[in-house]
Amino acid sequence: MDNSNFEDENRSARLHGTHSPQNISLYGFFLGCLFTFGLGILCLTDFWQIGGYILCLSIFHHLEYLLTALYKPENLQLDSYLLNHSTAYTIAIFVGLFEYFLEDFSFLSQKNTPGFVRWVSILLVLCGQIIRTLAMHTAKASFNHQVVDYKAQEHVLVTWGIYKYLRHPSYFGFYVWSVGMQLLLANPISLLLYLYALNRFFAGRIVYEEITLHRFFGQKYKDYCSETWTWLPLVYPKKNCPPSAEQSE
Repeated sequence: MDNSNFEDENRSARLHGTHSPQNISLYGFFLGCLFTFGLGILCLTDFWQIGGYILCLSIFHHLEYLLTALYKPENLQLDSYLLNHSTAYTIAIFVGLFEYFLEDFSFLSQKNTPGFVRWVSILLVLCGQIIRTLAMHTAKASFNHQVVDYKAQEHVLVTWGIYKYLRHPSYFGFYVWSVGMQLLLANPISLLLYLYALNRFFAGRIVYEEITLHRFFGQKYKDYCSETWTWLPLVYPKKNCPPSAEQSE
């Protein structure tokens, strides 16, 4: 066996989306460093906002992979970290960081977040993360990062736990978490951009998902819709399925 060819193939697999032990270790190591870096900034400097932001960002991505590994190992892949969720998501993170540093160095007084806003932002981030984690924990094998077009054997309609009170708790949790993260950085421009992007994304995603779930579970899902709310502002906060989901019969 040519060891040089094996080493070249092994090296080329790194950081190219392959769910290999090397890549898992690299991604985990990166998030661990990010966590430590954020914690250090939070505890040892005056830049508590950016430290808290980095800390929460690393926790979010690590939990996405961990919960998938626990409850849906057959679907586990490098993308389960959601680090490369989408180009828009990556751009949004960098835009938020750019606004923070631009305003912090140009208009220092604007970054002195009022105490009330500070505690609201922390509460939103914590609640958003807890709600999303509970949603993944409750749904277990029925949870997917992508909307699936076929019904797997283990896929059941989850109507208990947090799903008893929220129809799409993972979306609601991410929405609240994202808004809280921009409030944490005191980013007024990014906050508005995030609200626009989140509303636009979930407006389409939820309708498509509910059409799919209505096809999977029929009247049972329609009854569930009539008893729950999404509580996503400006998206689809009402009870009952969107009209397009009911027309899919």
